[in-house]
Amino acid sequence: MKKHKDGILAIFESDGMSNGPAEAVNGLIHVTLGRARGFSSLKYLMNIIYLVAGNLGNLPPSPWGMVRYDRTSS
Repeated sequence: MKKHKDGILAIFESDGMSNGPAEAVNGLIHVTLGRARGFSSLKYLMNIIYLVAGNLGNLPPSPWGMVRYDRTSS
């Protein structure tokens, strides 16, 4: 802590710092935990958290994302 004292104190002196982004990611992780109850290991859960909260912009589009069903034909 002594090594990082100046950086730690700078956070308290700054007016523009907020923990809002960290809380937003924390909320995404909690939602993911609720959705991931069926996963068999922590490795799979971590992968899902990275996919949901990682803001990964270089992923291919989901093949299931835009599927629409015509409800009038049944």
